[in-house]
Amino acid sequence: GGFALQAAVYHGHKQIVKLLADKGANVNAPINYDYQRTPLQEAAAHGYESIVKLLLDKGAKVNAEAAGYGSVGRTALQAAAECGDESVVKLLLERGAEVNADANQYGGRTALQAATEHGYETIVKLLLEKDAKVDADAVGYCGKTALQAAAGNGHEVIVNLLLDKGAKVDTNAHWWGGRTALQAAAEHGHEFIMKLLFEKAAAEHGYESIVKWLLDKGAKVDTDAASYYGKTALQAAAEQGYESIVKLLLEKGAKVDTDNNGTKALQAAAEHGYESIVKLLLEKGAKVNAGTNGTKALQAAAEHGYESIMKVLLEKGARVNADADYYGKTALQAAAEHGYKSIVKLLLEQGAEVDAAYHEETALEIAAEYGYESIVKLLLDKGAKVDRDTYWRTALQRAASHGYESIVKLLLEKGAKVNADADWWGGRTALQAAAEHGHESIVKLLLEKDAKVDADAAEYHGRTALQAAAEYGNESIVKLLLEKGAKVNADASYYGRTALQAAAGRGHESIVKWLLDKSVKVNADPAEKGGRTALQAAAEYGNKSIVELLVEKGAK
Repeated sequence: GGFALQAAVYHGHKQIVKLLADKGANVNAPINYDYQRTPLQEAAAHGYESIVKLLLDKGAKVNAEAAGYGSVGRTALQAAAECGDESVVKLLLERGAEVNADANQYGGRTALQAATEHGYETIVKLLLEKDAKVDADAVGYCGKTALQAAAGNGHEVIVNLLLDKGAKVDTNAHWWGGRTALQAAAEHGHEFIMKLLFEKAAAEHGYESIVKWLLDKGAKVDTDAASYYGKTALQAAAEQGYESIVKLLLEKGAKVDTDNNGTKALQAAAEHGYESIVKLLLEKGAKVNAGTNGTKALQAAAEHGYESIMKVLLEKGARVNADADYYGKTALQAAAEHGYKSIVKLLLEQGAEVDAAYHEETALEIAAEYGYESIVKLLLDKGAKVDRDTYWRTALQRAASHGYESIVKLLLEKGAKVNADADWWGGRTALQAAAEHGHESIVKLLLEKDAKVDADAAEYHGRTALQAAAEYGNESIVKLLLEKGAKVNADASYYGRTALQAAAGRGHESIVKWLLDKSVKVNADPAEKGGRTALQAAAEYGNKSIVELLVEKGAK
C-alpha cells in the first residue's frame, strides 16, 4: 500500500489515507516518484491539516530529513511555512518539529527563511517566538538569509521584526547569484527598507534619489560586489545606462576601474551602446584596454554593432588586435560573426590582423559559416588565407555545409582546397557536408572542381559523401554520386553507418533499392560503437518493406 498511500496523500484523499494507514501502510515511506518526500512532508506542503494530524497520530516522523531538490527538499515544518498554512505550522510545532532544522543544500530554506520570503507575517512571529535562528546561513542555489529574503520582496513589517531580533544587516550575499539585504532592497526599489538597512548604494535600477540619500548617509561608494556575478554601483549604473548616477558616483570618488569579477564599467557601457557614458568614463581615466573574461570594451562594442563607440575607443588607444581568451573573440571575429561589414572594414583599416585565430577559427571562417558574402569578399581582398593548417573546419567546408553557393564559388575562385581533410573527430569534407545537407548544386560544383567522391570519412563520427546523402534521404545526390562511381561498400566509421545501413535505418526505400542494384554488401559489419546491420536497423525502426527487400537479398 506504499504507493497507494503516497498517491492518496498527494491528492488530499483523507479517508483513503486513513484506510491505508489502518491497513498497515508505512506512513514514513518516501514518495519515490517525488524526490523522496515523505507523506507527512507532502501533506504539509499542500496544507492538508487533517491529513497531517492523521499521519502524526499514526506515527509519522515529524522531523524526517528533507531530501530532493528545490522546493521538494523541505522538512514538514519548512514545507508548511513555505505553503503559508499557520494551523499546520502550529500543529507541527506542538508535535515537536525542530524549528531550526537545517535547510536542504539543494535550494532549501529554513522554516523562517521560507516564511519571510513569502511574507507570512504571523508564521514569522510564531517561529521567532519559538527561537528560530534569525541569521541561519543561506544555502543552495541563490540562497537567502531571512533578512535578505524579506528585504528583496518588500516585506517591511517582517524586516522590522527581524531587525528587532538582531538580524545582521551586513551578511554577505550567497556566492551564486545572491544579494545582500541592501542590494536586494535596492534592486526592487524598496526605499523604506533601504533606510532601515542603511548600508550600500542602489544603482542597478536607477533610483538616483536613493543613491544620493545613501551617499549622503555615508554609504561606501566602492563597496565590493559580494557574489561571483555581482557588480559595484558604478558598474551597475553604467550597464543600465544611468548617466546621472554614473556622474554622481564618479563625483563621490568611485573607482573607475574596480578590480573584481564583474564586467568593467567601460566594458558594460560599450556593450550596451551608451556612448556618452563611455566618453565620461574615458575622461575619468578608465583604462581603454581593461576587460574581463577575455573581452575588452572594443570587442564588446564590435560584437553588438556600436561603430561610433568603437571609433571613440580607437581614438583613445584601444588595441585593435587585443587578445581574446579561449571562449572569446577578437573585435574582427565578433564583427564578422554578426555581419557588421562597416565595422569589419573599420577594423581592417585600423590594422586588424585578418588571419588572427582564437578558438581555432578566423574571421573569414566565421563569415563563411554565417553566410556573409560581402564580408568574405572584403576579408579575401585584404589577404585572408583561404586555407589554414588547422584541424578545424575550413571556410569552404563551412559554406558548403550551410548551402552558401555564392560563397563556395568565391572561395574556389580564390584557390580554396576542394579536398581539404575533414577534422578527425566528426568533420566533413566540403563534398560530404554538401551531400549530407542536400545542397545538390554545390555537390555538382564541387565535383566539377574534382572533389574526391570517395574521400575517407572522419575517424569517429564521419560519413563518406554517399553515406551522408543516403542517411538523410537526398535521393538526387545519391544518384549523382553513384553515377560518379562512389563506393557503395565503404566501411562505417567508429560511430557511423554504411550507406545501406544508413538508408535502411532511416526508411529510405528507394535508396536501399538503388544500392542493392549496385551489389552492395547486405551483411556488412556494423560500426564498432552503437552500430546496426542493415537488417537490424530496418527492423528496429519498423521499416517492414525494407526488411523484406533485405531478406530477399540474403540479409541475416
